[in-house]
Amino acid sequence: LALSLSPLHRPSFSPSASLTRHGSFSLSKLSMSLHISANFDAGNIIVNEVSGNEAQLSLRKEPFTEGTDNKSHSQWFYFKASNLDTNAVTSFSIGGLLECSYPSAWPGYKVAASYDRDQWFRIQETTYDEQKGILRWTVTPKQSQIFFAYFAPYSYERHMDLIA
Repeated sequence: LALSLSPLHRPSFSPSASLTRHGSFSLSKLSMSLHISANFDAGNIIVNEVSGNEAQLSLRKEPFTEGTDNKSHSQWFYFKASNLDTNAVTSFSIGGLLECSYPSAWPGYKVAASYDRDQWFRIQETTYDEQKGILRWTVTPKQSQIFFAYFAPYSYERHMDLIA
């Protein structure tokens, strides 16, 4: 169910899903369902589907490289998963990786994760299906939100903190 506002600004719910241009997605009441967002500095993911404790994702192509080599590159992801159930396993998958910029990087790769965007660790429960080009991982989170990335990001926000 997607959140929408009525003319009186009271929340109402419709049976359709909602996907914003910034990559935020939720399938049911925002306070109770898995929510994926890349709407922050350096965030990058496309949400294809969220159902229960499972999210199916894909990489967003980098449009700014089209002018330099006539090719859209994709390899990087960085997103936040929130409204997580700390008593349940949550599964994530990123598909379409056979078409990414460097598909040979995925075998043996482990997703980077962080609860605070400062301390990062690798998700050991990461697998890659080389035939289908799908990266999968599971986590039983210790907190209700967690960040995932291709590697620990060094965002512009962090850069500004360093030089401030």
